[in-house]
Amino acid sequence: MGNRFYNEAVDVWAIGLIAYELIHGCRLFTAESEIDLLINIFKHKGTPSFDTIEYIREFQNMDSNFRVNFPKLKKGTYQTISKREGPIPDDLNYLIDRLTEVDPRQRMTAEVAMKWLIKHGATL
Repeated sequence: MGNRFYNEAVDVWAIGLIAYELIHGCRLFTAESEIDLLINIFKHKGTPSFDTIEYIREFQNMDSNFRVNFPKLKKGTYQTISKREGPIPDDLNYLIDRLTEVDPRQRMTAEVAMKWLIKHGATL
């Protein structure tokens, strides 16, 4: 969505979304526009503080004085309809949650995810 500074955290986010879709048989987020997508992400993950997401000002075409007041949404208010039968193991929910952390500085890295999978692989 316009970020000039691409790094591993973008790929980890994508892996989290792909894993979700493989497990549930549907997308985690659907949207008609970029703003709609952000709102849906915030409904699922909770609205982050702009103080903790400094990188927002690094988006292309965003003036350093630009401020947006998103609604303050609590984590978990976005509902998806899973096509999977049966419960999802808590381990998988935890992993996807960490891979799709909104703040890339807090997101699980690929290395940590691999170590986590090796450690928890027997329960997945």
